[in-house]
Amino acid sequence: KLVELYSIASLPDLYFLDISAVKKGGYLNLNFSVRNQGLDDAENVSVKLVTDSGKDERFNFGIIEVGAGRIYSVENLKIPLRTESLRLIILDGKELDDRNNEVSLRLE
Repeated sequence: KLVELYSIASLPDLYFLDISAVKKGGYLNLNFSVRNQGLDDAENVSVKLVTDSGKDERFNFGIIEVGAGRIYSVENLKIPLRTESLRLIILDGKELDDRNNEVSLRLE
């Protein structure tokens, strides 16, 4: 059993928490957290914002240590008026589980 436990790679595992987005005309207010529940620090972490209208933005977090997180808040980010949805994608190297690294939101 010990051999099995120690065979798990020491990697980070990043995920989103507490996401909110409000569109006001051609502007976006966005709040979210990125946490690391893995077994190692995550380096060079960034989050990519992609809208259905072609807006592409990147937010850099640097290092997120094991058990830690980062909160990000942006107000009045200019987006095309026709924007109806967006995706947030955590960009990092290898992780324990990357299935929770992307979130889609519908804007109203």
